[in-house]
Amino acid sequence: MQDISRYSILESLLFFWVTALLVISGGGCSVPLYKDSNRQLTGEQKAEMLRAWTARPNQPSRPNEILASSVPELTERAMKDLGSRNDIVLVVFLARNDVTTTIHKIRDTMQSLDPKSSLNPYWVTDVPGFVGAPQTKCGAVVGHWYSDEKYPYRVSWERIVDTVLEREATYGTYLYSLNGKFLLTEDGQSEMEALQDVCFPGHPLASTRFDSFGAGKQSRPALSRWKPTSASDEFATVQTTTKDVAAKTLMGDTLVGQACGNTVNLDLRITDVFLHNHAEQNDPMYLMKGVLKVSRNARTSPEIALVGAISRVNGVVNLAASSEGPNPRYRNTIISLFRDDADSGLEGMIEGMEEIEAAGCDDVRLTSKNGTKLTAFPKITAQVALFFSNPQMAPRSKLYSVYWLKVAEAHGSIDAPYYLGSRYEQRGATDPNAYAQAVQYYLAATTAYEDARAQAALGRMYEKGQGTKRDPEKAKQWSSAAKTTRQRAARVCASAQVREVVQRLLTQTYLQNKAGAETMNDLTGIRPDRGEFTISKVTAEDVVSLTYAFICRAKGGFDNPNFHIEMPEKKVTVWRDRYGYETTTDNSMEQLSSQAAPALMNEAARNVVNYHTFNLKPLGDNRFKITYRGPRDIQSEEIQVN
Repeated sequence: MQDISRYSILESLLFFWVTALLVISGGGCSVPLYKDSNRQLTGEQKAEMLRAWTARPNQPSRPNEILASSVPELTERAMKDLGSRNDIVLVVFLARNDVTTTIHKIRDTMQSLDPKSSLNPYWVTDVPGFVGAPQTKCGAVVGHWYSDEKYPYRVSWERIVDTVLEREATYGTYLYSLNGKFLLTEDGQSEMEALQDVCFPGHPLASTRFDSFGAGKQSRPALSRWKPTSASDEFATVQTTTKDVAAKTLMGDTLVGQACGNTVNLDLRITDVFLHNHAEQNDPMYLMKGVLKVSRNARTSPEIALVGAISRVNGVVNLAASSEGPNPRYRNTIISLFRDDADSGLEGMIEGMEEIEAAGCDDVRLTSKNGTKLTAFPKITAQVALFFSNPQMAPRSKLYSVYWLKVAEAHGSIDAPYYLGSRYEQRGATDPNAYAQAVQYYLAATTAYEDARAQAALGRMYEKGQGTKRDPEKAKQWSSAAKTTRQRAARVCASAQVREVVQRLLTQTYLQNKAGAETMNDLTGIRPDRGEFTISKVTAEDVVSLTYAFICRAKGGFDNPNFHIEMPEKKVTVWRDRYGYETTTDNSMEQLSSQAAPALMNEAARNVVNYHTFNLKPLGDNRFKITYRGPRDIQSEEIQVN
């Protein structure tokens, strides 16, 4: 299970707040460079920037800070002054309500945490310019990327900012600086045209045709590494595997067989199989097209156009009626297939056709006319079947989700019986007969796995008399059994043996993190000492049964945190430029920030609550395997719980 640790995030936030405070308050003692430039530039480039900026004594703290009075002016100046950089983003929008409030929300969201970054926690490090027009509700915000070689990942950042734009703006788009000009996102052209009419009336930008990254040629490239690529180059990067060969071999093949107790004949011709995105090395899907005919009792259906995909990873085929098909009454047709256990062909389910049972058929068996076998794909597993059982994959289907849950159950899934009971219990609202099936699956879950979820469900159904005769006494027994299971798990998590392991592993983690503390001291002068991590509570979560792995969640904090910094000496500097002008600077503000920063960080460290998760796998006879996923490694050991 993924460890949930908050103190490292807090430390990063505090570290960069203090760093910024020290840099800004240092006056003439600090060279006003961009915070991240030093990590990317060569020694000569750094020296050149130093010479350039020290030659301009009146330069502001951020060299490219943009001041503007209107949205067109800010946009124009950004494009003119920053277009040569490859690390600038410009967000232009039309607010739904108050533009000032919207600007604040966009600014905050633009500087979202990047969870993959270890040194700089932000995608956008600076916001050197922003402006809004209350009359038109137009606004623009300029952001500066953290331009490490690996960043930014545009798609991740845009998903975060999109949530704010969708809620706060009528229109909104992104422009990215690249090699001397600003480019629109792939889908930003129509948004920009609407914004030009409202936000740039009478301005030359109102008629500007902005270039874009090129929809269909690039799939949301990482900005720092973006470059045009030909289709042939993209295709050349794809490594053909045995799974790819098997998928491609299906093209032009015909799959034939029976379903519905061998009363229905199926004829599925695969007309096309092609890789969804040649540029994505690990893209697991091949798209498929096919034509299906079904015959029963001398009646044959017309050809039904199908579209779908076959997974490169597990060989599962999912096809549904194409929206472009000529037969609207077959629009709900679904066929789902996988490699059968005997390696003789494919098995699966089908529904949504007049020629088959109303509820569909779950006994499809197909073989290849050309003799194609999918032995390159792995056999189905309980985990894969459980994944495909998600109802959202076929929301209008009556059979699909239940079918895949039954496949998962047949292959040993612990969760499948409970989920099947839950599906049939939901159906009971419109079909009371389904309640009886729900009860049977819940009983199967409790018998096989002592599933606490199923025990609680049985208590509920006996209480209401759903699927069984109402029996308050049995309802109480089942509810009590579920409660007992959870209580036993809670006692295990709270045991002295578990707490001892948790304390020891978290202490080790703290000691490992001292390397980061040393880095922080080297960069800022701040030396953190959080003290010892103390556990306040350990609780059980995700309890299915005591024969199945569950989670112990540890809550705690650090005692007596101590962030301190060596006070800089009083320093006054007087220097004269070549024209004879004198400038005096001192570090009074730096001294003040050095006093304030440790106190703020100590207060924050005392108030933060830390959570860590530990996976416990029962081994029998009160023995458990406890596993902790720390920031650097995974540790596990076996313990005996009294």
